[in-house]
Amino acid sequence: MRLGGIWDHVGFGFHRYSTDQEWLLPHFEKMLYDQALLMIAYTEGWQVTKNELFKQTVYEIAEYVATSLTHEKGAFYSAQDADSEGEEGKFYVWNEEKISNLSELISDDELTFFTQTFNFEQEGNFEDEATKQLTGNNIPFLKNPLTQSNQDLFNQLRPTIFDCREKEIHPITDDKILTDWNALMITALAKAGSIFDDSNLIDVAVKAYSFISENLFENNHLKHSYKDGDASIDAFADDYAFFIQASLELYEATFDNSYLEKAIELSDTFISLFEDDTTGGYFLTSSTSEELLGRQKQIYDGAIPSSNSVALINFIKLSRLTGITSYEEKAQKIGKTFSTDLIRSGSSITSGLQGIQFIHHRPKEVVIVSNKENSLSLLSEMKELFAPFKVMLLKSAQKSDIERLVPYLKDMQAIDGKTTFYVCSNQSCDKPTTSLSEVIKVLKPY
Repeated sequence: MRLGGIWDHVGFGFHRYSTDQEWLLPHFEKMLYDQALLMIAYTEGWQVTKNELFKQTVYEIAEYVATSLTHEKGAFYSAQDADSEGEEGKFYVWNEEKISNLSELISDDELTFFTQTFNFEQEGNFEDEATKQLTGNNIPFLKNPLTQSNQDLFNQLRPTIFDCREKEIHPITDDKILTDWNALMITALAKAGSIFDDSNLIDVAVKAYSFISENLFENNHLKHSYKDGDASIDAFADDYAFFIQASLELYEATFDNSYLEKAIELSDTFISLFEDDTTGGYFLTSSTSEELLGRQKQIYDGAIPSSNSVALINFIKLSRLTGITSYEEKAQKIGKTFSTDLIRSGSSITSGLQGIQFIHHRPKEVVIVSNKENSLSLLSEMKELFAPFKVMLLKSAQKSDIERLVPYLKDMQAIDGKTTFYVCSNQSCDKPTTSLSEVIKVLKPY
């Protein structure tokens, strides 16, 4: 996918989907949620493989979102259209005229490098989806990852190539700000910032989170959409589930207790508004919304994960973070409610299956006790490790109110003033250690 035409090699970001099995010809729309979900996938892919192209992709997605999908106050727009001047993909493909314009800005050798490296053909490099005829247009794609020298040369050329394309008429940007899609992007940035130890990515996530908190709440209840200064439509289950997920991810990225507190508060609201008290699970619409054709409830993932799947994972994490077992009971109830679907159609419910894995994979609670302000710098090696079935808590002198939210931390103390780690499972803890390498040994999945 990263090599194919579904990836915008000039302006970055992923197009909506591919219309062929080689990932060459995309539907050219770009969606915020795709950027978020793929950023998470590439971040976790890097954790497993340490493939530098995956890390590069994460940063390039972030750059695309920053330059093309970001509101001046930090929230994220929904999408960019596929069409410009009434033609799908016109902005992104290269015809003879556009290549000629570029030839005036770079040398012949540089132009040859660009067109050959990205597989341009005289007759065009892809077929029209309907007619199956070559179009004469080219979309940049790679057959193999760039060598380091070619990557360096392309890095030098890309700003000029980008500026040449920028002179074209742009696709329209859908500037609605949607709570659920923003929350997915916040989660992705917080996760990437934490794993790559990059405070800039986390700061972007924090700014967007603050925008939602300040502009999309009314009487402590979430709204779904914001545009031109107006927040409208009562939030759906997706909005709550994804914003709770973002709160939990930001807590583990920053150890700012306010995010954990917000996750608890929103989870209780989510339960009161959306829970099906009769058969379990959570409806898409709240109990206060107008019922048109009944309240739907599903576990299947579509273009984005289902709210029930995300809620399942949220509840497991909250239970492990806070010690409040009723949250895990809520998670177990979701699994039982949709157990038939999970067994029969697991490939359509991958987010739900992640939650089931989390429950049954002996998840760990890692508590860091430290009186040192720089304690977070010690954790980068642990955060780089792909160990998805864990939660982390920080008890520190600088953020002392954590015991109010998590009472079981009261008796956990630093050993000899050193940063100390407690690795627990179901709130039953191993002997504390001051050795980070010991913790990593326990957490390492293989």
